[in-house]
Amino acid sequence: MADNLRLLKNIFSELEKPLFLGDGLSSGEFHVLMQPGQFMSTNLKEADSSDDMAIQADLTDLLIDTQFIYTTLNGAVSQQYKDILNNAALPYAPLSSDDQAELDKDNQWLVDHKSTYDAFEGYYHDALDAYNQEANSPNPDSSKLSTLQQKVDDTYSDWETMGQKGQYEATKARVIYLISGDPSTMWADFKKYTSLS
Repeated sequence: MADNLRLLKNIFSELEKPLFLGDGLSSGEFHVLMQPGQFMSTNLKEADSSDDMAIQADLTDLLIDTQFIYTTLNGAVSQQYKDILNNAALPYAPLSSDDQAELDKDNQWLVDHKSTYDAFEGYYHDALDAYNQEANSPNPDSSKLSTLQQKVDDTYSDWETMGQKGQYEATKARVIYLISGDPSTMWADFKKYTSLS
């Protein structure tokens, strides 16, 4: 092992000059990617007159075999991310007919109760914002704070009862659990919200 280590040090000593633009391995001036593990030089700059970043992107996009010899694997890091984002690398377990029926029922319940849940959640957060604004004012009024605290408590209680907070959140958690075997639905939601932002 000592010979291998010395060999690696000698190789890196020679490679670091042309590849890493003079960054010294002993000076701590490297950013290291955990996977696949190539060095990233801090001397690489993004500029119109330079292709440093494009070169570094090509280097780090290679999949490196886990051995001492530089051996590339089929594919690329960017392709792995594409596979994940397009569900190709995700597990899939089809729902049973009973689970599908439960999922359909739960989704419909959530649709039917979402506006009520959202309304009471909004009332609670409005009351909480009013309380926090008064509490953080230069001269908070203790009488007003007491009234606002009661409003916070009341709106939270209304959210729990009339807004069916507990049941809504438990049903939503159950839906997430049921679709966890086929995450394409969640990815579709993520993509939808990302495109809106």
